[in-house]
Amino acid sequence: MTMKQTVLGVLALAVTGCATQALPEAAEPSSHTLEAKGVTATITSSFGGRVTGFGLVGKDDLIKFDAALAASQPAPALGTDLSAAAYYGHSFWVGPQSEWWIHQDLLPEMRGEMWPPDPYLTLQARKADSGAGSLPLSGKASPYTGLAMTQRYDMLPSGCLRVSAEAVNTRDGAVAWDIWFNTRIESDSWIAVPVAGEDSIRLDMVDLTVFEAPDIQVADGMALADPSLDKGVAGRQGKAFMDPSEGWLAAIRDGQVFVIMFDLLPADAIHPEQGQVELYFTQKAEDPATSMIEMETHAAYKTLAPGEAMQAEQYWAALPYEGAMEAGAVSDFVRDRMQGGNFCLAGD
Repeated sequence: MTMKQTVLGVLALAVTGCATQALPEAAEPSSHTLEAKGVTATITSSFGGRVTGFGLVGKDDLIKFDAALAASQPAPALGTDLSAAAYYGHSFWVGPQSEWWIHQDLLPEMRGEMWPPDPYLTLQARKADSGAGSLPLSGKASPYTGLAMTQRYDMLPSGCLRVSAEAVNTRDGAVAWDIWFNTRIESDSWIAVPVAGEDSIRLDMVDLTVFEAPDIQVADGMALADPSLDKGVAGRQGKAFMDPSEGWLAAIRDGQVFVIMFDLLPADAIHPEQGQVELYFTQKAEDPATSMIEMETHAAYKTLAPGEAMQAEQYWAALPYEGAMEAGAVSDFVRDRMQGGNFCLAGD
């Protein structure tokens, strides 16, 4: 989640009538499973195309997904009143967020709004063309961004999941966007991100009138977010924008390390409003069902000529972990695995 409005704000959009267009409905939700080396991934072509599950077989799922909401609203219309619906899972956005509704004329009342996201990214039912160990998903171009997004999920022989996307400019003029990966996980997960120091992190969207800020400590070249809530603390909320020093971040939960690897980019390749890594926290002591953490990465911000495409990818790994919950131990564990480069590509 990013510079999001409150739930009341989202509901207000639906009430004011700037919400739903008479657009095609999505198809019934589908489910596809990819598995290798004791790691399993579940993907739906519904709701914009989302990863709904990932992790070691026999362990708790590392992805937060609201299956009950998906069952009750399986075919949402492509309107803005439901494009922020909390299906969770992993999905794709484009950045920067401040321009989501600027480059379109179909919904003039939405121009300048920063929420909700484009329903063509978050709700559109995509066409699946599955093959052995892979799942490409394609859909219609968005009239709001001008981009046609194609996703692809490949389970590699190493047991890693390659998550990739291509965005093509379908307009007659140039457009400028980045590809934004957004993965929701349970709010009791620890998060580790390699950084050069505290100056590599900036916090935003912290409302100290209700919640405390995220608990992020930096030591040994690692930012470690502690999800623990002390007694009497209502919760934590806020967003961390980070300049990573290495091309990975990790979540630790239920004896597993969830590693997301990506191409490390120079800071000037990222739109100045964003960070290459972003973490959004909404942790509520009294409401764990709607609590979560978002692990986000941005690819390079690019200007695309008509017909031009850009690509981005992540590599996901789920690894067993019995080490200590401290920055040094987590750092050593992941870095040991990454000696020699991206271990996901072994045997690919």
